[in-house]
Amino acid sequence: ISMVKPMEKITPELIINQMAGWVEQKKSIAPSLWLQASAKLNVLRGDVDDKIYTLEHNINVDKAELLKDPDMTSAKAESIVKAKQEYMEMRKLTAKGKQIDEFIKISKKMATLKDLEFNQ
Repeated sequence: ISMVKPMEKITPELIINQMAGWVEQKKSIAPSLWLQASAKLNVLRGDVDDKIYTLEHNINVDKAELLKDPDMTSAKAESIVKAKQEYMEMRKLTAKGKQIDEFIKISKKMATLKDLEFNQ
């Protein structure tokens, strides 16, 4: 987070990977960095949600188009849209959103715990 190159775009992956790297290297992470990471992820979470909603909309439009065919069943239309790349991308983004949410919760808790450690 603080070691990001000046022109590098900050993404959820960048933040999570940098924090994970520090954890793997057993580096001590200051409470302020945990909070900074969670604040940035919270802001970026909106972008992930926007992408999910757009993909979900596109998938629903595709399904509605398929269902215009009188011979198409809802189950068959569902299977067809689930086989599309957009559906897989939506699922991956949904999982990433959950990971971001969990990371934010953990970061807040880590900041509190680290602050208590530093003050003792």
